[in-house]
Amino acid sequence: MNNIPQAYLHTPSELVVLLVRAGWSQEEIANETESTQATISRILHGMHKDPKYSLVVKLRNAVLKLEELVE
Repeated sequence: MNNIPQAYLHTPSELVVLLVRAGWSQEEIANETESTQATISRILHGMHKDPKYSLVVKLRNAVLKLEELVE
């Protein structure tokens, strides 16, 4: 159970925050997730409470890529 990647335990907003803290711009996150900067901004600021599952998966995958680079 301890082998669950941390990216699976974060909310969409937390995933965006992790990417921003790693130096990604909202536009870069939007491009990576095939979304828009406006959608990423709404998620980041808690105004988009229920994003599509497919977007959450893409956000999580971006964070997982980041974690691989750090290891």
